Amino acid sequence: YPLTVYGKGTQQRTFLNLKDVLQCLDLVIKHPPCAGEMEIVNQFSEQMSIIQLAEIIRKVANDFDFDPKIEFKDNLRQEKTSHHFWPRKDKLENWGLQPHYMVNGEIEEMFKALLPYKDRINKDIIYKGIRWRK
Repeated sequence: YPLTVYGKGTQQRTFLNLKDVLQCLDLVIKHPPCAGEMEIVNQFSEQMSIIQLAEIIRKVANDFDFDPKIEFKDNLRQEKTSHHFWPRKDKLENWGLQPHYMVNGEIEEMFKALLPYKDRINKDIIYKGIRWRK
C-alpha cells in the first residue's frame, strides 16, 4: 500500500510517543497550577508536516527493504491548506520531559517489533478509503 498524503502534505501535526504519555501525566501532577487558576499544557514532543512524516517512514521502510510510494490525493477535509499552528511545549520541557523522538529511531523500532508478524496481516480487511463524512 502507498503512504497516502491528503492535499499537499503541508498540514502541521503534533506527535507524542506513547512511551512519553505517562511521563507527561507525572510531570503535570507534580506541577499543579495555583489554587483558582487553570493551566493549559500541550502534550507533544514533535511537530512536523504530514509530508515530513511520510518521508521519514519511507526512509525507514527503505532500510528494511520496503519501497513504499507516497501517493497524494485531494484533501476532502474542510481545512485550509496552510494556517497558523503554533502550539507550545515549553512547560513540559522546562519540567524535565525526556522525550522519545520518532526521528531518532522510534519508527525503526516499530518496524523491528512488527516485522516478525508481517505474515499475519490480512490485506483484504484493511479499508482503503476514507470515512470523514457519513
